[in-house]
Amino acid sequence: MQKHERYGRVGFDLLSRQKISVTKAILGGEVEIQTLEGPRTIILKPGAGHDQQHALKGYGFKKRDKEERGDMFVTFEITIPTVLTSEQKKAIESFAQLETSTASPKKDRM
Repeated sequence: MQKHERYGRVGFDLLSRQKISVTKAILGGEVEIQTLEGPRTIILKPGAGHDQQHALKGYGFKKRDKEERGDMFVTFEITIPTVLTSEQKKAIESFAQLETSTASPKKDRM
């Protein structure tokens, strides 16, 4: 069997990689994924990390001669834009300043 760029298989489980934007990873929201039965929308929680996995029970491959199915595991890949508009760049710079000013340095406890 030929290796697929987006899908893989381990036993009866289906493995999938789904690209998401930085803003989707930070804010969360709806993500449409392709299952063996067609598209399905899942809700991504805010603060998703790169390579975070989401399990969909019973969305894998059908087990031989049974109604039972494997699971589908979706791994999220955060895509970083390589080109920004000036407005986007200003927004990111503003966010970076807020992030720096609200970060509390850890105190030395020695």
